[in-house]
Amino acid sequence: MSLLLFEMKKLFLKRNTLVIILLFILIPLIPNLMGEINYYSNNGEPGTLYGISKPYEGDVDPEIAQKANDEIMMVLNRKMSKTGDANIFGDNSREQIDFYFDYSNADHGLNSYQSGDIREKPEKPYSLRGIKNRMETLEKEGKKDSYEYVMRVMQYSMLVESGEPGFHYVKSWRNLFSFLTMGSGFLFTAFLLLLVIAPVFSNERVTGMDSIILSSRNGRVKVVTAKLAASVIFASVFVIVYNLSQLAGYIGVGGAMGWDAPLKSILGYALCPYNITILQFFLIQLVLQLLGSIMLTAAIAFVSSVSRSSLASFFISLLVIFYPYILGVLLRISAEWLQPLIDLSMLKLAVAHDAFAAFKAFNLFGSPVLYINVLIPLVIAMGIIFILLTYRQVRRQQVC
Repeated sequence: MSLLLFEMKKLFLKRNTLVIILLFILIPLIPNLMGEINYYSNNGEPGTLYGISKPYEGDVDPEIAQKANDEIMMVLNRKMSKTGDANIFGDNSREQIDFYFDYSNADHGLNSYQSGDIREKPEKPYSLRGIKNRMETLEKEGKKDSYEYVMRVMQYSMLVESGEPGFHYVKSWRNLFSFLTMGSGFLFTAFLLLLVIAPVFSNERVTGMDSIILSSRNGRVKVVTAKLAASVIFASVFVIVYNLSQLAGYIGVGGAMGWDAPLKSILGYALCPYNITILQFFLIQLVLQLLGSIMLTAAIAFVSSVSRSSLASFFISLLVIFYPYILGVLLRISAEWLQPLIDLSMLKLAVAHDAFAAFKAFNLFGSPVLYINVLIPLVIAMGIIFILLTYRQVRRQQVC
């Protein structure tokens, strides 16, 4: 226990570390808060906006959706031809126009769920109509026993059971999830882990403390265990504080209304195959972010154990963490054989969007297995391997 406390103090109580933690919480939080405050100052108070939306919550009404779309088009046309002090809102208040935009988004989500749009390809459907058409095509081709047919049946069934997207007032949660679960939010956590965990072993080698530690009676297993445990605790505490601070910021400004609405009420999750509420998803993504961060911590610690300097540890760990982003975004590599390598990564687990935004399954021995059910055990296995490799590396150093 004393070793663990010693390692935790080294991670948590360094002046530089405390400053970095504070900065990595405030740097994203302050702009997000300012953006929310600015939004409501331009579009109306949260209570007023919620009061306008509340009577219309539930199933999307085609007539209201058509009116919303018409009003938005008129606003956009007025904006394009605006001269002087002309009122682009016409006879509507800014709060009413804000409602129309939200209702139009809900209608768009419902259309995507039911019939898709121009982005949908016949061989890669995501809407109910597209999936049904693909199943009929496979039946005509005599492929009812194929993997794809079984997978499409599963996809169609889950989408139907999850229910149609509806309209609910979910502004705060929509904006929160667009930050936390779309990648940008986790960047701050990942970089903080790199800065704090990357030197955990390599710094001992640089300062010459490794020979003293490894030759002591507490060397080998006890020291490695203490360092790993302290690193995991650090990562867990930061992830929880980081998520809760963002949550407090968004609902503090815009309110918590919509916490019990279906996740599918948010446009980016209209195709979600799971029947879960917004609050449930927040807790799920928090658990996944915790798990992904812990496994990333294990990977960074291993890299640190084999690196000769903290700088080398940082940059190698950077590649280990961000290779999905590097391959998929920076290098724009779209080869199908490479996609599973990107999808089945620790980073993808920590950023929960892809696992819940739409149906996704992997072919395991001819049977479709949900993406999240493959990703979680695989990432845990990778984390365990990194931990075992870290112990092995330190033992080798002891022998030498």
